[in-house]
Amino acid sequence: IKKLRDLADRLKQKAPDAVVVLGLEEPETRKAALLIAVGAQASKLAQANELLKQLAPLIDGKGGGKPDLAQAGGTKPAGLGDAIAAAKRALNAG
Repeated sequence: IKKLRDLADRLKQKAPDAVVVLGLEEPETRKAALLIAVGAQASKLAQANELLKQLAPLIDGKGGGKPDLAQAGGTKPAGLGDAIAAAKRALNAG
């Protein structure tokens, strides 16, 4: 998850108006990790913790966080693609 946080921080610095949704399958544990980061200028677009509540079940995961950063871990890495697609739909609907 630290790698995802570092990457999200770099992306938010380059694009403060972005909502960043990253997913990763941890090869050694075969578990899924999901991270959502909301740039300072994108706070009206989405709240990371609220979006995570919609996405975490798709990886059979649990997690939490704050409006600007939330993360979850799950046991279903096959659901990462669905989670990313659901994030796109949710953000485009907003």
